Amino acid sequence: MKRFSSLLFVLFLLVLPARAQSPDLEATVDSVLSAWNGTDRAGIAVAYFEGGEQVFAKAYGLANMEHGIAWKT
Repeated sequence: MKRFSSLLFVLFLLVLPARAQSPDLEATVDSVLSAWNGTDRAGIAVAYFEGGEQVFAKAYGLANMEHGIAWKT
């Protein structure tokens, strides 16, 4: 799982900067992370900063599956 998380992080380093200026940034991130978005699976929280400003932040899925606690940004 740790290896997979690292791969996902690298993917975001490659994809988000190219899409940051795009008006459909949220739709792009949603499509990439749709597999982690649910009330029955481990998820992820994402934040993207450009020039010191937060451009995007959103949480997907659960941070703690045992207690059903969702990720928060």
